[in-house]
Amino acid sequence: MSTVDQADRFLTEPSIQEMMELAQLTKYAVVGIGGVSSEATFVQRENLTMNELAYIRKENGVGDILGQFYNQSGERLDLSLHRRLIGISIENLKTMYTIGVAGGAEKLEAIHGALRGQYLAVLVTDEETAQSLLSMGR
Repeated sequence: MSTVDQADRFLTEPSIQEMMELAQLTKYAVVGIGGVSSEATFVQRENLTMNELAYIRKENGVGDILGQFYNQSGERLDLSLHRRLIGISIENLKTMYTIGVAGGAEKLEAIHGALRGQYLAVLVTDEETAQSLLSMGR
């Protein structure tokens, strides 16, 4: 949504509340892992301003899942963007069987942060990325 106020109003709709309640009951999720760059989908689609991108970098943000950004330790950042999103929190992924899909050197830190944050039960990636992650350790 464009503003937090719009998101809050949207979430008061009974049909949306019902869908959000159903989403909380989900046991499985398949998610992509995004990196933090000016070429990232979130920036290209103008969901994220350059000021927000600068703030994410300042806070050591490394990636996003479901449009929610986190740092290298996997801790979710405090962004107004997160309050404009309609969907489940990445914290909910910890209670689900979540499959993450990502690969490539440009997403290495994002994947590592997602694993450290314990958002994923399974990671689907390429061999080179897997080897790099193993060499990074915990």
